[in-house]
Amino acid sequence: MSLLLKDSELQRHGLTTDDLQTKFKTQLLKDFEMCNVHQYLKPITDFSYEAIHENIQNALQQIAHSGFSTYQSLLYRIDISERHLSEKMKAEPDKKSEDVLAELVIKRILQKVILKKIYSE
Repeated sequence: MSLLLKDSELQRHGLTTDDLQTKFKTQLLKDFEMCNVHQYLKPITDFSYEAIHENIQNALQQIAHSGFSTYQSLLYRIDISERHLSEKMKAEPDKKSEDVLAELVIKRILQKVILKKIYSE
């Protein structure tokens, strides 16, 4: 079983665990590189949700301290609207913004991987 998606979901989208891990890591790094903030991500060796979430959350905290425009550029690049982030934060007021955003980043990167797989066939 993939630690990000269940085996049944992977099979439904024609992906293997190895495919998902490779494509997820590639897409995440690509989006961070395009905003010149890839140095904040640690190399991904553990594909558990918790490890990836913590890695992204820590990177987002560092990026937020480096400048708001960089933070906004990353949101735009990954394709997370400020409205969506705001709504999600209102729905979960007890969570830090970086925690909520890390969750949204993971979901969006997974969506990108799956959509690219679907439309490449």
